[in-house]
Amino acid sequence: MSIYNSKTKNLTQKYFFQKKFWVRKINCELYIFKNNVKWGNTMKQSQIIFIGLLILFSGCALPMRPVCIHNDEICQPKTNFTERWYDYYEWAMTYKDCQCYDLAVNDFNTAISRRPHDKRRMNTYGMHNIDYFPHREKGIVLFHQNKFDEAEDELERSIQSQPSAKAHEFLNRVRKSIIEQKSHDISIPDIQLECPQSHSHSSQSSYQCEILTKDEEIRVQGMVADPHYLSEILIDQSFVLIDLSRQFIPIHHMFKLPEGDHTIPITATNLMGISRTVRLRIQVDRSGPLISVDQWTDHSITGQVMDNSKIQSLTANGRNIPVETDTKTTFVISPLPHEKSITIIASDTLDNQTSATFKRSLWTSHYHHQKLMASNEQKTISDTTVLANMPESMQIKLFELKESDIFFREHALVHGEVIGKHNLSLLTIDIQKPDSDNWQQVLKKTFQKGRYIVFNQSIKLEPGNNKIRMKAMDMCGHSNERIVEIQRKIPEAMKIECRYAMNVMPFKPIHVSEDFAQIVSQFFLQKMVNQHRFQVLEQSNGTFTHLFQKTPARFTCEGIINQSTDGTEVLLRIYDHSTSKIVYADIFDEFIDKNPKQLSSDINILVQKIMQMFPLVIIQLTHVEKNQYIAFFNHNQFPIDWEFIAYTNQCSDQLRGSDTIIIGDACIKEKRDDSSCQINVFPKTISKKARWIISK
Repeated sequence: MSIYNSKTKNLTQKYFFQKKFWVRKINCELYIFKNNVKWGNTMKQSQIIFIGLLILFSGCALPMRPVCIHNDEICQPKTNFTERWYDYYEWAMTYKDCQCYDLAVNDFNTAISRRPHDKRRMNTYGMHNIDYFPHREKGIVLFHQNKFDEAEDELERSIQSQPSAKAHEFLNRVRKSIIEQKSHDISIPDIQLECPQSHSHSSQSSYQCEILTKDEEIRVQGMVADPHYLSEILIDQSFVLIDLSRQFIPIHHMFKLPEGDHTIPITATNLMGISRTVRLRIQVDRSGPLISVDQWTDHSITGQVMDNSKIQSLTANGRNIPVETDTKTTFVISPLPHEKSITIIASDTLDNQTSATFKRSLWTSHYHHQKLMASNEQKTISDTTVLANMPESMQIKLFELKESDIFFREHALVHGEVIGKHNLSLLTIDIQKPDSDNWQQVLKKTFQKGRYIVFNQSIKLEPGNNKIRMKAMDMCGHSNERIVEIQRKIPEAMKIECRYAMNVMPFKPIHVSEDFAQIVSQFFLQKMVNQHRFQVLEQSNGTFTHLFQKTPARFTCEGIINQSTDGTEVLLRIYDHSTSKIVYADIFDEFIDKNPKQLSSDINILVQKIMQMFPLVIIQLTHVEKNQYIAFFNHNQFPIDWEFIAYTNQCSDQLRGSDTIIIGDACIKEKRDDSSCQINVFPKTISKKARWIISK
């Protein structure tokens, strides 16, 4: 606001009259004191006059500052102006908040001339520190003055010196304004995904990419581009972390998906608010084909093979049996005279396999329905056993799984067979997860005929006790079911007790209410706990509540919520007690008026930034000599001497997985140009070699 109008002149005069008032008041008090005090002696009178003059003239002469008027009030900091660099910065911030932009720019320029770089925790005097962002705040002022090119330059300088979410946000706004001024073209984001050549989409497909996989972790890569800058990318309703809008943004996303057909929408939005969405299809199949045997005679065995990923091949004692490459196909096998048994192996396009072995004594027997017992573990064939008598109803048999079993793997292969005297009509497999009373269906297959069904179903297990139920029904209405219980345990090295502990302090409010700060703190705390990345220790009433095992904290996290005229900034300072280093994570937005769901989404971005700074990685080791190893991974995100846990597997069990044995601590000792680094392991009293390391 200009300081040269009549109203400003009156307020300025009032401002100086107030200062003269205190001088006159002192003189008046001395006059009253002089006329009422009975003078005792000349010495005492001289002392009193000297004290009065000392009080009157002892004040320092401070330079006069330009006056800024906002809402009919004089705007100025409460502290004295001493011509230090931080005084200019503080006055500039006050001028900015009061919209006296020209005065603010002048003082920002003076501060920059003395301290040219933006920095957090800049020391002012003694033990006092401030967050010092003159380039960022000057850029915001220039943005409000519609000087967009100058504002862009200042904000980019700020980001080069000290990145901050607030600078990113206002740089996005500046770029949007520049586009609106200079460009009349309308651009739409371009999304290009990298598809496996054999799984690329057809011209008739509504998907840009189709992926068929059995992997537990599925990587999706691609590139998003837009000349009007990309501001937001969502993959399956999850935000991709974008600190600053760019014209080109690569996509690297990892999925952990259960079995089934998944449609993944990918949406990109530019600064002008124009979006584009493409769809990705991921078909996950970890189960082997289902084999149904209808009948067998002295001369042939007939049946069907079914699989969601299509049947790739069928062999009988190594001979290829012609089948159609489809999700369901029939087969006819003619045993040779000299063959005493027939081993059938069915494979799908992902090399999931199911096998079954028929002995000649079975199909030449008087009991034509006395059949094999088939194994269908992937790529493993087991012998068969002849049943002495076929019961009236069907039987459900499992191979390798026990009634109460223990798994360390996330996925279990449940393989077995259903044998019935009559044709089977239905087979279902359900799972009841820990802490749930509901059954979730995993497999449902209907049949027109078939007395013997061999299945090999993959099921995802949750930590704790999982119940698996198999139910079968035949054409005559007979039914049977079997329930097994699998306890999934977490390997020792993967447990939360092996991760670093972090103290989380209550968020400090600045210009916001205590209640709002507490809501944000609780959102942040819960999301940190859900990540299972750190042992989270919450401070309550001056003490820390250990949400997991009591472990000395490696980190302390302090949060600040600061509401200003520009918006709301949430800043985290994470202090490393071991190295005394501080790292920062922040977000900037309009939080005050947001509902809890929107607020939760914003806090989730803050948590993502922390996970990016402290990634949880598992790296395979190659032993070199003694306690030295070599590892290949992206080591740029880890400093030298960063600590890991070294471990090996307790045993080798392809079906159940294995617990781990912790060998000791490990750290990076040397980084090399070929993306490898030397890892030193400090073993405990164990002679085994380490095979893996995992982040602490």
